[in-house]
Amino acid sequence: AHVDRLAELATPALFITGSEDRNSTPAMSAAMARLAPSGQCLVLSGEKHMMTIASPKKVTQHITAFLDRAADVAASAQTAFDPIEFRRALGSFLTGVTIVTTVDEAGDPRGFTANSFTSVSLEPPLVLVCIAKKALGHQAFSTSRGFAINILSEDQKAASGI
Repeated sequence: AHVDRLAELATPALFITGSEDRNSTPAMSAAMARLAPSGQCLVLSGEKHMMTIASPKKVTQHITAFLDRAADVAASAQTAFDPIEFRRALGSFLTGVTIVTTVDEAGDPRGFTANSFTSVSLEPPLVLVCIAKKALGHQAFSTSRGFAINILSEDQKAASGI
């Protein structure tokens, strides 16, 4: 029904079918995978149409492995740093609201709203955002390997809780 939109997929896609599936045949899955920019086809030997019910562990293992591989590829892809773009972005932020996010030691997402965010240096590229030591997320941010600063537009302000 949406075959014409497969070329628009911006994320890796896995098309799984069973070798004995007469409804979603291996040929159909292979054709769909070829249409998606990062499509992959997986045909599970001996499986039929309802393989997610008949063999949930087997299907889950293959999906998990696919997601792990996709995450590894994404993590290894590095975007080139553009100092001119960095300066332009920081120069356009006079005042506003940001949401600063990270992942704590347990793997749970943490975040806080900050309206104090500023450029410190272009070389090396440094920004400053402050969190109070008494803040609930202080421990997560002080031990995290990284964080993201999400600059909100005016129509996204509700996401900040302000």
